[in-house]
Formats: sequence, structure tokens, C-alpha cells
Amino acid sequence: MTSLVLEKLLKQKVKLESKIKLMESRGKEKQRKEDTRRKILAGAFVLHKHEQEGVMESFVKELDQFLFKPADRVLFGLEPRG
Repeated sequence: MTSLVLEKLLKQKVKLESKIKLMESRGKEKQRKEDTRRKILAGAFVLHKHEQEGVMESFVKELDQFLFKPADRVLFGLEPRG
């Protein structure tokens, strides 16, 4: 009788652990999406302000020192780093 109860409890434990992992995964995914959204909005704001103030060229020069990946540099019309 005790082994049947233990077996049942172990199955419940496995199910609960699976649910916990799923919920944690969903929470992390939501955090990543929110972080990405914040970065997009902050970037849009920075670009808008630089364009409005007519200092986009100096901003791109700063990005030249910051960006290293060729695909990222292309987005701002920067030459690949040698």
C-alpha cells in the first residue's frame, strides 16, 4: 500500500516540476520580450531626438565606435571594420 502512495506522489512531483519549469520559461520569455520592446522604444526616441536636433551625423560617428558586427554597422551606413 505504501509503495502505491509513494508512486502516486512521485508522479505528482514530476508533473508539478514540469509545470514549474513551463511557468518559469514563460516568465523569462515575457521578460525578454519586454526588454526588447523597451530597447526598441528607447532607440526610437534617441533616433528621433537626434534627427530633430540635426545632430544625427555626430550620433552616427559615436555609433561607429560602438558597433562591431558588420550587419549592425550596415544599418547605419557604416563601413565594416577592418
